[in-house]
Amino acid sequence: MYECAHIDDMIVVCRGPGVLSNDDWKRFMSDFRKNPIKSYIAACVGTPESTPVQREEIFAFLHDNQVKVVTITDEKYTRGVATAARWAGVDNNTFSWDEVSQAVTRIGITDKTKAIYVVGVITRLRTAVERTALGGVRRAAT
Repeated sequence: MYECAHIDDMIVVCRGPGVLSNDDWKRFMSDFRKNPIKSYIAACVGTPESTPVQREEIFAFLHDNQVKVVTITDEKYTRGVATAARWAGVDNNTFSWDEVSQAVTRIGITDKTKAIYVVGVITRLRTAVERTALGGVRRAAT
């Protein structure tokens, strides 16, 4: 599962745990292609996973379009995927959830008002993904 928002020429995506289905992946990539983007904030809740084909597609898109990326995660696995993206030529830096403000600065947002807005969007998307992830667990338990 994921939630996203476009802000100017940036996309902010919050992914939840697990692999996206093929239909969800197509929607995910469509969100990247809707508007030209120069930067991408990848906020991760739990451990989002992807297939090798999905990783290849997103890495190629980010590299070919010279998209600057910051990844926000506390998970070692996701940090490893971010490192693999750098090896594939993607401009990607990783931050913990305690470093969200630094991630926003690194992506190139220097205006204080806009930075506060972007941090708020990240927080809103994170909350939505966490609610969905927890809701899914509760539904499965009934």
